[in-house]
Amino acid sequence: MKNILISILGSTPQILTETLWCLKVQKGIDIDEIIVITTSFG
Repeated sequence: MKNILISILGSTPQILTETLWCLKVQKGIDIDEIIVITTSFG
């Protein structure tokens, strides 16, 4: 089973990086694939 993270972002992709770090390091979740959807709304 693959762990896929789907993220819908506004104008701050830094939040995604911090969230990924928290999930991988603090929760021990290994994410195999990241789908990022950016919008102009934030």
